[in-house]
Amino acid sequence: MLSKDIRNWVRTEVFDQAPVCISVIDRDFRIAEANRAFSDIFGSWQDHQCFSVYKDREKRCEQCAAARTFADGKVRIREEKGLSDRGKPIDYLVHMVPLIRPDGEIEFIIEMSTDISEMKRLEHEKLVAERLAAVGQTVAGLAHGIKNIIMGLEGGMFVVSSGIRESDSELIGEGWEMLEENVARISAFVKEFLEFARGREPEVALTDPNEIARQVINLYKDSAALAGIRLRADLANGIEDIAVDSEGIHTCLANLISTRSMPVR
Repeated sequence: MLSKDIRNWVRTEVFDQAPVCISVIDRDFRIAEANRAFSDIFGSWQDHQCFSVYKDREKRCEQCAAARTFADGKVRIREEKGLSDRGKPIDYLVHMVPLIRPDGEIEFIIEMSTDISEMKRLEHEKLVAERLAAVGQTVAGLAHGIKNIIMGLEGGMFVVSSGIRESDSELIGEGWEMLEENVARISAFVKEFLEFARGREPEVALTDPNEIARQVINLYKDSAALAGIRLRADLANGIEDIAVDSEGIHTCLANLISTRSMPVR
């Protein structure tokens, strides 16, 4: 058996050598005791209340977890923001443990705080990196979508020019329809991007899948022909309408065709 003096020495040494900040708070929120790690970070604590030492406040925190622990005797774990004795902001994780007497009264709360400022800094850097990556992906998607629309416009211009050159009003009308459709697609593209920023929901409706394929082929067949590529669609007859987001399917097919068959400029 250890003597009383040895046990007290062990308790004191463990208390002071603990790698976390430990403070003992009374019912007046005054710090009754604290260990060396606490003093190293938060400075002088004798005869001071916890909110003054932790956060340089003159009044108790509005959402005081210690007050709630004194009231219900529950252990609490919280992330808090405070200030070091040099005024440096600190993020810390605090465990609040009530010291309950045999009669059920809570005279003190032990608070064990771990500095998590570095972890929070790394989390912030990770979020910034992820946000930049998302921006990069969005820009790439925008560039690809704009390229597809430009190719459709070029195809319409080619058809209109061919019609004018050959004095073919039907060909001019076909090219003009292509131009109108792609101008409308530019407007829809911008709206889709704004909706995406807000969280776009797919607009699902019964649609003829063959019609979507025909539209995409008609948009790109002339541009493909300029590159020496012949586009055609082998579509089965009698396919029933299906519930899809027609604009999304159109974009998907357009991306596939422009990526696979169009020359890089």
